[in-house]
Amino acid sequence: MPPGTERRYSPDLLQEDLSTWKKARVRDANVLNVSGQQENFLFYRGLGNFEIPLTISMPKDEVVIEASKDFDIPHVFVYENLHYGISRILWSGPMKAGETRYVSPTRNIDQQLPDGLRPDEVYSQFGVALMDAGLNSQEAMAMLRTWEDSYFLKPGLRVFWLVPRDFTDAILPMKITPAPTQLERVLVGRAEVLTPVFEDYLLTQYEQDQLKQFANHRYSHAYQERVAQLLQIQ
Repeated sequence: MPPGTERRYSPDLLQEDLSTWKKARVRDANVLNVSGQQENFLFYRGLGNFEIPLTISMPKDEVVIEASKDFDIPHVFVYENLHYGISRILWSGPMKAGETRYVSPTRNIDQQLPDGLRPDEVYSQFGVALMDAGLNSQEAMAMLRTWEDSYFLKPGLRVFWLVPRDFTDAILPMKITPAPTQLERVLVGRAEVLTPVFEDYLLTQYEQDQLKQFANHRYSHAYQERVAQLLQIQ
């Protein structure tokens, strides 16, 4: 972010209702010519196998977040979209290396939006954290809007976290020629948390032979694996 630029979230940057990938485009980004096509957004998807510096679990009625002893976590954002339309930020903030944080959906409510999802309010805390990490306001909003349909509007309990820059550089080394005068890299981790209530629901659906309803769900395999684990525990 240029010197003197105010770090402020602006709801005016909310775009119209567009497809996911149109939302990811940043208005003022440089336009690249790729094989005769002009684009200002590049997308990369890959597979990796490495230990992450944050562990997230929910053994009972609290989300347990544990930072590894090797890395400070710049920002953690615990978000819940309930099935009856209420979205809330359960907790957000940085974590020191080795710190453990307990977040209870019934106690740690920083912000509750009883009238349903209001993206500008839900994104405000996370948007500022993304800008503090190095993104400008348009880039931060593009990232959040890209996740809107899949993560913020869908029911579920999720933990987002900013990956430490040193960790990002270690697992995803980047070389650009000619070298830029400044390079900002902001990687966000996300965990879908299966609550005990939802796990009980999965078991009930299994007993009624109704797990097939999740056949086309993005987490279908994960749900089946978790049901198998729960049956072994019983």
